[in-house]
Amino acid sequence: MYDTTTAVLNAEQLKAIREWAKVHGRAWKAALRLAWESGDYDGIEPYGNTAAYLQQVRNTFGPSWLMRFILHEESGWTLLDRNGSTYQYLKMRVDLYRSQHPEATEAEAWDVIERR
Repeated sequence: MYDTTTAVLNAEQLKAIREWAKVHGRAWKAALRLAWESGDYDGIEPYGNTAAYLQQVRNTFGPSWLMRFILHEESGWTLLDRNGSTYQYLKMRVDLYRSQHPEATEAEAWDVIERR
């Protein structure tokens, strides 16, 4: 298992999670944990490689990560740390801001994100 503090959820994995959540509704996390335990991704075949990407998420992050993962309906996601903080979500936004504004220092990016 990778260090989940440094591993990054990629676009394909996030898309797979969104597709799974759409198919399974409000109980998507429980259904995903069951699929991870059984290896049965029934009902997701029409979505191509979704099952493979969901298995990657399990292998990379694990079930405890899933409990801390919050999928936002519109876009994006939040990963709570073990204390319930949203630090990783904010860090992701800081990194995104810096990729769009390469001249910004990390401290400047944090200032911008924390004001939003």
